[in-house]
Amino acid sequence: MLYITHFNKLRLKMVHSFWPSLFVISCLPIVELIEVTKPRTKPNVVFIVSDDQGYGDVGFRDSDIQTPNIDSLAREGVVLENHYVQPTCSASRATLMSGRYVTRTQFWQGNIKPNAAWGLRLNETTIAEMFKRNGYSTYAVGKWHVGMYTYAHTPVSRGFDYFYGLYLGSQGYYSHLKNRQIDFRENYRANDGSLIDSIRFQDTGMYSTDLFTDKAIEKLSSHGESQPNERKPFFFIP
Repeated sequence: MLYITHFNKLRLKMVHSFWPSLFVISCLPIVELIEVTKPRTKPNVVFIVSDDQGYGDVGFRDSDIQTPNIDSLAREGVVLENHYVQPTCSASRATLMSGRYVTRTQFWQGNIKPNAAWGLRLNETTIAEMFKRNGYSTYAVGKWHVGMYTYAHTPVSRGFDYFYGLYLGSQGYYSHLKNRQIDFRENYRANDGSLIDSIRFQDTGMYSTDLFTDKAIEKLSSHGESQPNERKPFFFIP
């Protein structure tokens, strides 16, 4: 299931756009977020992908599972009822990143496997790159799973300023192992533009969901502290 939320007072405007959402066919309109009180102020955007969530696994569907924060998003926002999504992780994420259907991204082949010599094609423009071109800081926390064949395929080379999480999928929640190797990383660019790829051995034994939550809170809370007078809006995918 997909949720979009933000941190400014917004209204919804239906527009025809090149960018489909994860669950909307490209020929359909998507929702554009437009600031009401300050039209020229760009909103902060948090784009949440809830992986492998069942249709009825939320409180607002009268489930026994309690999800008060998600219920609040549904109550105060818009619930999309008609979705088209792939049954595998990499294919869905490739569509989210590129805005293109799976047959156009090569992800009909299935999930990215360790050491797979392919990924989301480098000539595809990602949603993070689009936000970055429009003056946003861009962060991702969680799972990537659309290619790690070269560093050019990894998040910080595909439009994200910062990434914390796993390149692949289905790892141990505490061990963070995939095929007996640690798959838990922190990526960003140093001041000289070089890529920092830190494998998080020190996080072994810690529950990954808690790590993702803590890191998301940390990044959003500290956003703009280094340049408070030139604070950019942010685009964040947890």
